Amino acid sequence: MDKSKPWLICIDLDGTTIKSDGFSISHANKLAIKKAKELGHIICIVSGRPPRSVIDIYNSLELNTLISSYNGAFIYDPKNNDNVIASIGIDAKVVYEIINNPLIKEKSKAILLEKDNVPYLNTISHELFEQCQLYNSLLIVDDLNNALKDCKNINACLIETFNNVEFEKYSQVLDKYKNEIIYREWPKPGLKSVVIDITAPKAHKGNAAEILASFYDIPRERTIAFGDGSNDYEIISWVKHGVKMKNGNKTLDVVCNDVTDYTNNDGGVGKYLNKFFDLKIEF
Repeated sequence: MDKSKPWLICIDLDGTTIKSDGFSISHANKLAIKKAKELGHIICIVSGRPPRSVIDIYNSLELNTLISSYNGAFIYDPKNNDNVIASIGIDAKVVYEIINNPLIKEKSKAILLEKDNVPYLNTISHELFEQCQLYNSLLIVDDLNNALKDCKNINACLIETFNNVEFEKYSQVLDKYKNEIIYREWPKPGLKSVVIDITAPKAHKGNAAEILASFYDIPRERTIAFGDGSNDYEIISWVKHGVKMKNGNKTLDVVCNDVTDYTNNDGGVGKYLNKFFDLKIEF
């Protein structure tokens, strides 16, 4: 592999680049990302988070590249008037049918719709507030159907279940739309409820990496990605060199090319970049 030319380096955030507290970045990660950037490599955040909960980390790392949010559903340029490069959504008619399904309506604690970094929530949910950073930009609406009226598509639909509601019951409903959506659950330790994250089939991190590589004119053979979760499966599969975090999900074992020696809490990404690109950093 030619490492003298620019590479596209795609980094996940939670469980990968940032520590488990959800916001801290290790010294090793900061140093290595800065050095890789100085050498001409392109470092892009590719996260499941909405843009508003990525931008502070982006600025902390002093990046000037595109951001991919919502697991690839929304790619934009924060350094160019937030110019949208790609916005991939679920057909609003499909979203309407899902959120108005009797089981979904009766068994859901809260439903959140995300469209181009604008969140619409039908009720107060501290779980979704925390996970999606809704405090400063939230639009509470009595009827989510009204929010759908002027939308052709939605980047993401998140459903928080009531406690003890079996995820399989939701799956039975959502599987009817398997050609129009993909979905994952966010299990939370200590919580009996889960959050179900619904996006369009093409809204995945692998597709995001392909768009980013094309945008920066970098061939696939010079792409590397780091991830820890099941939502990183497609990007780890697509790039030339997919790296699973030491603390990563076992589902990535079948597609990754390598595993970091250190976890997200111990600078796993930075220490791997240092070795991979021979950055000669002494931590």
